[in-house]
Amino acid sequence: HMGNIVRILNLADSRSLVILDELGAGTDPVEGAALARAILSHLRERSITTLVATHISELKAYAYASPGVENASVEFDPETLAPTYVLRIGLPGYSNALAIASRLGLNPEIIREARELLPPQKLEADALLAQIREAQRQAQKAREETQKALEKARAWEEELRRKAAEWEKERHRLLEEARQKAEEELEELRREIRRNRLRLSQLSAPHELKEIAQEVEKLEERLPPPPPPPRPITGPIEVGDQVWVEGLNSVGEVVALADGDAVVVVDNWRVRVPLHRLEKRESAPAPEPVLPVETPVSLPKAKPPPVELHLRGKRVEEALILLDDYLDKAFLAGLDKVRIIHGKGTGALRRAIREHLAEHPLVASFYPAPLYEGGEGVTIVKLNR
Repeated sequence: HMGNIVRILNLADSRSLVILDELGAGTDPVEGAALARAILSHLRERSITTLVATHISELKAYAYASPGVENASVEFDPETLAPTYVLRIGLPGYSNALAIASRLGLNPEIIREARELLPPQKLEADALLAQIREAQRQAQKAREETQKALEKARAWEEELRRKAAEWEKERHRLLEEARQKAEEELEELRREIRRNRLRLSQLSAPHELKEIAQEVEKLEERLPPPPPPPRPITGPIEVGDQVWVEGLNSVGEVVALADGDAVVVVDNWRVRVPLHRLEKRESAPAPEPVLPVETPVSLPKAKPPPVELHLRGKRVEEALILLDDYLDKAFLAGLDKVRIIHGKGTGALRRAIREHLAEHPLVASFYPAPLYEGGEGVTIVKLNR
């Protein structure tokens, strides 16, 4: 054994791994412990990685006191007399000789006498090691429980993220359905307006006008009386109050206050007005809803408008309003064909006008003017008769 150790010490270097089993055994325990400590110090000073298996208690204390040296042990189950193969880094093993002897049936008196012969320091060390091992076991159990709780929390977090994504997707779906429904209702309203406009334009008999006027009078009699105008009241102006706006001669609602001014909504417009130009009014009661009543109206033929409508330089919104008004007048005047002069430019106004004409109830067809009449800068419109 010692000859092998000598040969190992002569051959080993900092790249070697030295494994020694029962170092210092087979001789006087005191001298064996001293020799083992010296060999380990020599290997440590030469930075040689070493793995030592030993039952010498002095080497356990040496590991605690020496930098770069670490205790370790493999757990042993004294009930089954078998190792558990659980490696514990940082804790030395302790002798199980008395426990094994007791399990194998050695006379209890002998076991008791052996315990009494053990040094008190040995008993205290074993008791301390047992407490440390139990503390480590409890800590390991707590770590495992914490890990399980963490995994469970992560699973819950992932589930919440998944549900939140589903809720957000459902919210977007509902909003999209609501938007589409609103667009469909708006388009239906536009079509209804065009149909009514066409019906109105097709009525021209004077006796029909008289009948319509009588119907209107009857409907007016059924209308509820208009609410009285809001009366002035005293007190500070606050958000939500109804106020009379000097200069605009209109009633609006205060939606914000800042730096001696108020932001007031008047006919869907926001205006900033100094407080001294506002007069607080009573809130007008909400009018009762009145159901719309379709009533045919007949209009006499109007004075014919020009056969051309000039829209060059107009904004799209303004041009479409002027176009609708012009087509109404042209239809009522009995014109069969008109010219819309919009110019070429970027083509945005031309496209908007022709898209509008494609859906207009009074338009039978339309096409670009010949080149000698303006080409793509002019659109010829044929009206329904």
